[in-house]
Amino acid sequence: MRILALAVVVASSPAHAQEARLVASDPPAAELRQEFTRVTQVRELRDGRVVVLDRDEAVVVLADYRTSQVNQLGRHGEGPGEYRSPLWMLPLGGDSVGVFDDASLRVLVIDAQGQLSGFLPAMSPSPGTGTVGALAGDGRGAFYGEGSATAIGPDGRFQRADSAPLFRWAIGGSDIELVGHVPRPPPSGAVVGPGVMRPGTALRPGTRDMWAVGSDARIAIVHHDPYRVDFLLPSGTRRAGATMPFTRVSVNDSVKQAVLSERSGVPTATVVDGRGVTSTVRRRPPAVSPASINWASEVPPFRGDAFVAFAPDGALWIQRTTFGREGARYDLVGADGRLVDRIRLPEGHRVAGFGRGVMYVVRRDSDDIEYVQRRPLPRR
Repeated sequence: MRILALAVVVASSPAHAQEARLVASDPPAAELRQEFTRVTQVRELRDGRVVVLDRDEAVVVLADYRTSQVNQLGRHGEGPGEYRSPLWMLPLGGDSVGVFDDASLRVLVIDAQGQLSGFLPAMSPSPGTGTVGALAGDGRGAFYGEGSATAIGPDGRFQRADSAPLFRWAIGGSDIELVGHVPRPPPSGAVVGPGVMRPGTALRPGTRDMWAVGSDARIAIVHHDPYRVDFLLPSGTRRAGATMPFTRVSVNDSVKQAVLSERSGVPTATVVDGRGVTSTVRRRPPAVSPASINWASEVPPFRGDAFVAFAPDGALWIQRTTFGREGARYDLVGADGRLVDRIRLPEGHRVAGFGRGVMYVVRRDSDDIEYVQRRPLPRR
C-alpha cells in the first residue's frame, strides 16, 4: 500500500506566506549518468567540476558535466588519500574542499584542481566540553563546531544547559573562540541533576534547531518554535529575524504511517572491522509499533536532518518537512531574517548544493537510484 505523502504547507496571505511555487519542472540542462545511492552533498570547484559525496556508499567522486566523466577520489582505508566514513564536506578557502572522515576524525583535502592534498585535523579542544568536531567552514580559513550542552561542573558532577556553545577556530589551529549558542533543550522526560543524567524520549517526527555558516562568516540559527532565523554577524552582533508563518499540521495516523514507512527502508551502513577493512552492508531496522513512540503533537516546520545552507546570492535555504516521495520544499530567508520566497521541487527531487548561479538537484527514481542535475537558481 502506498503511503500518502504529507507536507507542511504554507498559508495563503499575508505577504510572503504564499503557497510554494513549483520550480525545476523542465528537463535539466545537465544530469550526470552516474548512479548514486544517497547523495548528501555536492560542492562546486572553480572550473565547474563538482565533488559529490554519497554517504551510503561511503565514496567521494569528482564529476565533470562537460565530459560526463566521473572518477572516485581516494579509496577506503587509513593511508594517504584514503577514508573510511565520509560524512560531510566543508569549504576550506582557496576553492578547496574538505571531507570530514568520521572514522579517522580527520579532514581529507581536495584542492581546486580536484586532486587529493593531504589531511587536516578535524577536532579542536573545547573548554569544558572536551573536543569539538568541524561541522562547517566559512571558506575564509575557519572551521565551526558545536559543543555539548552537558558538561562536568567544578564539583565533578553533570550539569545540563538549555543551549550548546558554537565555536570557531582557524583551520589547522588550536585557539578556539566562542561565537554563540544554539538552543538544545533536554528531550521530553529527561532528568538532569547533580550527578544525574538520564536521557528522555525522543519525539517523532523529530526536530532540533539548526545552524549554518555563510561564506561571509555569518551564522544562521534556525529556530523551530517559534519558526524564525537569527543571524550572528562576524562583528558579534546578533540580528533576530521575524517569526515566519506556516500551516500547523497535527501528527495524525497518516503522518505516523509516513514516518514509519521511511524508517522501514533498508539503509546502507559503512562497517570497519578490527583489521581496518571497510565494507558496506544493508541493515533493515527492527519493526516499530506507533504506540511505542513518543509522538510530537504537531509536524515541525523542518526536521533535524534538513538541508539548511546559504546560496551564492546570500539567501538561506531551509528545507521544510515533507514525507515520502513528495518534492522537497524550501523557505528562502534574506539577510534581514525575513522570508523572501517559498519554492517546491517536483516529486523525488531535492537540493544538495549550490554553485555559481546554479543549484545541484538530486533526482531519485522509482527504483531509489539517484542522479545529480545542474539547474539554474530560481529567479525571485
